[in-house]
Formats: sequence, C-alpha cells, structure tokens
Amino acid sequence: SNTSNGITIGTATSGVPISIGHTTSETTVNDNLTVTGIIDITDTTDSSDATGDTGALRTEGGASIAKKLYVGTDLDVDGTANLDNTDIDGTLVVDGSNISLDSTSTLNIDNSNTSNGITIGTATSGVPISIGHTTSETTVNDNLTVTGIIDITDTTDSSDATGDTGALRTEGGASIAKKLYVGTDLDVDG
Repeated sequence: SNTSNGITIGTATSGVPISIGHTTSETTVNDNLTVTGIIDITDTTDSSDATGDTGALRTEGGASIAKKLYVGTDLDVDGTANLDNTDIDGTLVVDGSNISLDSTSTLNIDNSNTSNGITIGTATSGVPISIGHTTSETTVNDNLTVTGIIDITDTTDSSDATGDTGALRTEGGASIAKKLYVGTDLDVDG
C-alpha cells in the first residue's frame, strides 16, 4: 500500500537477470508500462493484417515513435500514409487504379539519365496520353520529334504570314519532305 516507493524487484545490484512467467505464460500489465531501456522482442511472428492481433509486436491503438523507424521488409499501410517528405531509393510501383499528383506550387519530374530519360505511356500500345487542359498553353522547350502523325483538329484559318495566326504556326521556315496538300487558298507573300 506504499504509493511512494511501491514494489521493486532486482534493483539493488546491476546486471541481475529477471524472469517473469513461464515461456508459455500470458503476462499482463494492468496499467501503463514504462521501460527506460530497450525492449527486445525475439519472437519472429510476421504481421498479416492491421487488426492489432498479428505479429510479434501488437497494438490495438496508435503508436507514437519519436525517432527513426526502420522496417526490414515490406511496409503495408491500409489507410492513408501522410508523409511530409518521401525519399525513394529504389523503384516506385503503384498498383492502384488512379495516380493523382497535385501541387499548389511546382510539380517537377526530372531525370539525369540522358540515355533513357523520361518515358510516359510506353509500356502498352494504344494508351491515350493527355497533356494540359483544353485551354492550357503547353510548351516544349527544345526539339520535338514525332514518329507518328500530328493531327491538328483546330480549324483556325491563317490571315497573314507573321507566324501568329492559323492552327499551325511557325515563326521560322518549314521543311516538308513529301507532298503538301493545301485544301483551300495558298497565299505566298514572297
């Protein structure tokens, strides 16, 4: 009944091993447990779900970890993972049906590999790729090579030779290796 000093076990001499319960006993702590040293769990039971009922370390409540958490194999999150920063050293594989990247400032996709670079939609033939909103300006900062057909569905007519009007505009020359078909008038200023 002494609430100041309580009960002490094996505190008089350092290094005394203390064993509680049989190897198959259930040991229950009825209130908080404070450990000032290391908890070493030698059981190797893997976790199979998020119920708090599987694995060598089980909790039915949350876990607060003040220092680094190292996960030796897979990390399976059934809910939402809210990460302040993410550094992926290996491969990123997304199995979900949707990938949504939303940024209020800048979204930067970059690769320093000048041989392979960045590929979008190259794994499966016939996958449609859409870039930009219907009223967005899309800029290509260097050369653009198209191995297929460019289909311009805009029907804006050209009114002068400044390169600022029409559905296809160029401020430089145009080199066409095959036949050019003009559907209406051909107006040459030079």
